[in-house]
Formats: sequence, structure tokens, C-alpha cells
Amino acid sequence: MNAATPAAGTVSTEGLARLLMLSTDRVRQLVRAGHIPRAGHGRYSLIGACQGYFRFLKDKGRNAGREAADGRLRDAKAEAIQRRMDREDAYLVDLREALGVFDEMTSEMLKFADTLPPLIAKQPAERTRVKAIVDADARRLRRSFARIRHGLATGQSDTQEDGDE
Repeated sequence: MNAATPAAGTVSTEGLARLLMLSTDRVRQLVRAGHIPRAGHGRYSLIGACQGYFRFLKDKGRNAGREAADGRLRDAKAEAIQRRMDREDAYLVDLREALGVFDEMTSEMLKFADTLPPLIAKQPAERTRVKAIVDADARRLRRSFARIRHGLATGQSDTQEDGDE
């Protein structure tokens, strides 16, 4: 075989590019990256070149799946960090803490309402009348507070007005 005759089973850069439906520049990139082996200057073993290109595609697909999983993990970590930073900056509050504060505040308000009748009225009959008014309003407040607490705890909004019950 002389130097002008290509070896059997080899193909030129242009022929390989056509076969793989790539540009000649892309073929050269794959050769430089070690995915496609050379059989000589500007010549490639047809079998070796195809196997190399298929391995490249297979690895690329595997890496794409891994990169997608890595991306999801990276996003989840970034969200967790953001939540922690927001909490430290007092933009977010733990729901259990918020409900505890809500319960404490509503309890204090209702205790205060119980102290009002003797402060407002000195005569027993007037005190009884004021107590009845305060007790009725305290019942309304308890229902309202319970509805608001339920909305906070479940994330559901209840737009029903107190008078609509």
C-alpha cells in the first residue's frame, strides 16, 4: 500500500463529519478532547471513530442527568440558606413560635376583659350588667381568635365576618 492510498476501514475528517452529521470543526474538537482516536494524519478508523463518538454521547447523557440532580440539590441548599437568613433577619418566624405568641396575647386580652366589670361599675347590679356585656363580647372574641388561629396554623384564609356566624 502506498502513502497516497488510504488504509482500509478509515475515513477522512470530512467523511467522518458527514457520517456523524457534524461539522469538521466539531470532529476536530472531539479528536483533541480524546473522544475520537486518529488512525493517521487526517484519517480515522471508522469503527474507532463511531465507538468514540457514541461513548461521548453516552457519557454526555449520564453527566446531564447528574448535573440536573446536582442543580436541584444546589437549589434546595440555596433555598434553605435563604430561609435561615430570612429567619435571622426576622422576615420568617417559626409557626410554633408565632402560634405561641398569638395564644399568649389572646389569653392576656381575655383576662383583661374579665377585670373590666369591677373597674367600670361599683354597684353590684351595674357590675352584673357590665359583666354580661363583657362576657358576650369575650365569647365573640374567643370564636374570632380561634378562627384566626386556625387560619394561621393551616395557612387557610377565612373571610367570614364575626357578625355572620
